Amino acid sequence: MEALFVELPPFERHRAEYLTDDEFREFQQMLL
Repeated sequence: MEALFVELPPFERHRAEYLTDDEFREFQQMLL
C-alpha cells in the first residue's frame, strides 16, 4: 500500500517537541 502524508507547516514546526523522528515514523506505520 502506498500512502502520502501531508504535513502542514504548523504541525511540522511543533512535531519535534512531542515526537522523535523514530517515534513519528512508528506513528505513521500505525496509521497505515
